[in-house]
Amino acid sequence: MQSSFYFVLGMLAFSAMYVVGQLTMGRLFPGWWKALYLFAMPVSGIFAYRLIRSWKVSRNRLRLRFGVSKEQENQLLNSRQEVISACQKAFSLPEE
Repeated sequence: MQSSFYFVLGMLAFSAMYVVGQLTMGRLFPGWWKALYLFAMPVSGIFAYRLIRSWKVSRNRLRLRFGVSKEQENQLLNSRQEVISACQKAFSLPEE
């Protein structure tokens, strides 16, 4: 229930900020700037999402590389492989 609430809250907040930004641009700049802003908002949102996602992946790789000893890293990688193998075995289709 909480995730649904935050999802709807995010949709409303995004819509409100989009309208406020469009009204502000309409007051400050001529017509073609408004059209450029209207096009740039979704494009910049997609760019920001991908940038944040790649930053998190890079940060986690750095944390794994420099925050964990080589022995701990090998244990983590072996545990990961065991989990993947167990999942593949559990969810594989039986052969006929």
